[in-house]
Amino acid sequence: MGEWKQLLPVGLAVKEAGSKGRGIFTYGQAFKAGDNVLQASPIALVVSKEGRGEYCHYCLSRKSANLMRCTQCKFIYYCSTHCQKQDWSLHKQECAGISRISPNLPTDSMRLLLRCILAYHKRMKSKKCVPLPNDAKWEFDLLCSNFDDTKLEGYSYMVKGVHLLLGEPSDFAFSFAMDLFHKISCNTFTVYDAELKSIGAAVYFIPSLLNHSCWPNCTVCYNGPVLNIRLLEDVADGQELLISYVDLLDAREVRKETLMHQYGFKCTCSRCCNNSQDSTDALMGSYACPNCSSPVASSHKMGCGFQVCPSHGVADIAVADDIVCFAQIHLQKMANCRIQQNISFGRHLATCHVWVITMKTVS
Repeated sequence: MGEWKQLLPVGLAVKEAGSKGRGIFTYGQAFKAGDNVLQASPIALVVSKEGRGEYCHYCLSRKSANLMRCTQCKFIYYCSTHCQKQDWSLHKQECAGISRISPNLPTDSMRLLLRCILAYHKRMKSKKCVPLPNDAKWEFDLLCSNFDDTKLEGYSYMVKGVHLLLGEPSDFAFSFAMDLFHKISCNTFTVYDAELKSIGAAVYFIPSLLNHSCWPNCTVCYNGPVLNIRLLEDVADGQELLISYVDLLDAREVRKETLMHQYGFKCTCSRCCNNSQDSTDALMGSYACPNCSSPVASSHKMGCGFQVCPSHGVADIAVADDIVCFAQIHLQKMANCRIQQNISFGRHLATCHVWVITMKTVS
């Protein structure tokens, strides 16, 4: 615990959290609901394609009318020369890579991986870094990875795309980049603006140690790129801080599937283990009686096409169930399509790369 002390604010400590591994706990004091207990700046940050040209790619200020575009890559935007200079240590090689593959553009995932690799080299050259626990060379050495061999094909195309962005250096460590991308995939935070609009993705070191619960006691907020952890309830001394990795409005089955697929674990929090008819998830999965708004359970869960409202008798909800199923199926298809687009773009870059090598050989 002592090794982590200099990395954490007063009142917090990293401790073992049973089957969940490590976690962040209150230590030596209690906190009140609303307290901001943790702040962190990102190791690497990217603004999404949708937010490009609307937000500064360094401070995330929203000045779409006054943003200045990088004159070389014509892809990155800044609100001032100060932000451009502050970001140059990471953008310098990124800028050259984006210009190199133009008119193709890298995916957000490729750029995040690229910036993490550049952040690693920046740390290795720095002499002012705070020492890390367990003699770790950099922050990612202390983060967990959800290795999934079913994702290897997609990840390998991402890594090949980053290799191309870097100018195909002969000393590029593919195994290092693959391991890094596995860690990025389960330690990335979606960054939101003040209106809760998703504007990008980032990797934070200490906040990545926070464990999950579908009934969290704290939440993630942002002030530009700075991540803040605020308490949703009073927390006693020695209690673990927990955030949610998923959308809390999702049904239990959807949350469990997301957590297993993305993070590789089965959630056993109190909310997921509560199977009573009046639990939060049971009520969320019900329909409201049009007469009295009493909850009427879904026919898919109860096994029939009709359910009984306690006050107004039998109601036919089979049609409503069919509509919900139709929407869920097509929402999943949309999500799968986005994933496939990332993989297809990686294949496209790799194909272009082979074509260029062939032309060079022929000439």
